[in-house]
Amino acid sequence: MAFANVFLGEISATNATDLRVSFVVMNSAGKVLSDQLAFAGSARGLGQLTSAVRAQVITWAATVAGGSLTLKPSEVWMCGLADDQVTGVRVSADAPTSNPAFIDVPNLQFILAPNANYKFEFTGAYTSAAATTGMQLSVNGPASPTFMRAVGTIYTAAATPFSAAIGSYDAPIAALNSGASTALPFSLVGTISTAANGGAFSLRFRTEVNGNAVTILRGSFGELVAIG
Repeated sequence: MAFANVFLGEISATNATDLRVSFVVMNSAGKVLSDQLAFAGSARGLGQLTSAVRAQVITWAATVAGGSLTLKPSEVWMCGLADDQVTGVRVSADAPTSNPAFIDVPNLQFILAPNANYKFEFTGAYTSAAATTGMQLSVNGPASPTFMRAVGTIYTAAATPFSAAIGSYDAPIAALNSGASTALPFSLVGTISTAANGGAFSLRFRTEVNGNAVTILRGSFGELVAIG
């Protein structure tokens, strides 16, 4: 069985939005890598850091001279972290948008490896500026995946769920209406299989009515599981 053990080292910050993580890898062919990743532009949680490191290790293992390995995400073990195949992220502050075009939800992002399979889930609550303004959801990720399918549910009233399925990036779960200032739940679950391209995978949202804000509330979260 192929595998790679990853030992995280120092996580440091040069400023509020620039994090760096160092790590050491040993793979089952006996090859060792010491490396560092930098994350600039937005603050990152531990889940986002570890998913990015995992993707980097898979790329390295496939190309290292004299001992290349084809690794699945589930074969990259983040040593010292409990339940390390589940990566979690969360919204740390209420996130509004008045934009009728999809934008990424702050912090609800993972880094996917190339040629890998994942299950993802996003769950949380939202409010809206008016009962006649709905929130709409989608996802975006690495170019040209071999497969992506998701099923989403957005409540437009306490006992009124709106559900739909999507099979491509920025295809909308297009709910109409909302509970206005009353917080209502949403969820989106699915699977994705990447091809040659790895990279960022994000939950996205938009308002139904230009200029009327919808807000994903603090505490909404995402989980990513490597499968297959």
